[in-house]
Amino acid sequence: MTSIKLSRTSIYVIIIGILLAINMFVSMYFWNQVNNLQNQIIDAHREIDSLRHENMVLNDQKEKLSREKDELKQQVGDLQKQLSNLYDQVNNYEKIINLEINETLVDHKLINVPRNAGHTFPVETDYAGYLIIRFAASNPVSIRIGSNFMIKEFGCSHCLTYCSYPIGGTTDAGTFYVPVFPGVTSINIYNKGPVDVDVEITVTYVY
Repeated sequence: MTSIKLSRTSIYVIIIGILLAINMFVSMYFWNQVNNLQNQIIDAHREIDSLRHENMVLNDQKEKLSREKDELKQQVGDLQKQLSNLYDQVNNYEKIINLEINETLVDHKLINVPRNAGHTFPVETDYAGYLIIRFAASNPVSIRIGSNFMIKEFGCSHCLTYCSYPIGGTTDAGTFYVPVFPGVTSINIYNKGPVDVDVEITVTYVY
């Protein structure tokens, strides 16, 4: 009986030892798994932080590129406006070269010219072209054309008369064409008669 009890006790001890060993093994395995999971969680958080940082960097780059895109659009718009203005200028200069622009500088202006005297008024002529002068007077007069272009080009001290209408005489009405230079063109109505004269004049500038 004693040997049987001892062997049962031994069996119990062995079983308990096995159970304890299994328990320790399971505990170690469990804690290893827990540690592995914790390490994985830490790594996952690190990766999340890294991805967040990369996302912030990408967002900053995206905003920067968006700003650069807007700036480039603005520059393109400005360049298109400049190009359009240049096209307009070229078209305008082509019209000037071809004498396609006309402008009324004086429109049926009524001028009283005293006897044996003259009346002079200036007109701006920015480009070379010609004037169309139409007039009607109560008595015969002559019209003289001068330009300060002569002063700048030839060192004259006053506007030189380079055209007279009618040539060598007077008339009470007429239409004539006269070339003009860039600058100020002066129009002088001269009355050499014994009475005052009323003159109605229209000046058209073609350039």
